Amino acid sequence: MNVLIVATLALGLVVDQHWAIWGQVAVSAVVWLLFRQVWHRSDESRRLPLVACLVFATFGEMFLSLVWGLYQYRLGNIPLFVPPGHVLLFYLGMQIAARLPARATTWIAALAIALTTVLAFSETLWVWADAVMDIVGAAHREIELEQAREEQQRRDAFLLALLTGTLDAAELRRDSGTFGLDAYMEVKQININLVPQRIGWFSGLN
Repeated sequence: MNVLIVATLALGLVVDQHWAIWGQVAVSAVVWLLFRQVWHRSDESRRLPLVACLVFATFGEMFLSLVWGLYQYRLGNIPLFVPPGHVLLFYLGMQIAARLPARATTWIAALAIALTTVLAFSETLWVWADAVMDIVGAAHREIELEQAREEQQRRDAFLLALLTGTLDAAELRRDSGTFGLDAYMEVKQININLVPQRIGWFSGLN
């Protein structure tokens, strides 16, 4: 029975994944039949825990998935094989626990506590890491914005000096490459400065 439970759950997940709604219906039918077999094989002392597990799993899935929205299944529903699947896993755990030595339960409990602690610490560590990365990212963006503002200010000052004619030839050659200007800009500046003189020359002819 234990091997059949493991095989049914493993193959059922594959079928449900690849055959959509009909696969889910088929898996649900098989899992419920297997749950019925487990129920009939169990004595009276084990049936109450099985029923409690079924009720707890059903309402737990409904609350966590449909109400809270903590997770969602592929088709947006709760597959009918999920609640009895929890019961089969619970039954399998009871079967294994009954065959373990007396000291094994103590070691398993200690291991579970240690593993839970590690997982909780890892989760906290990831939260801290995310917070640090947010701070570093915000500081980096602020530095980039400040550099962009300074660059824009230098560009504006260069453009103002270029338009007002306060740049000498050395400054123009030095700064033109920095701000993406080519060499002929110097010639254009000279031609612009000569425009008033040409206008006055033509006026004198008249």
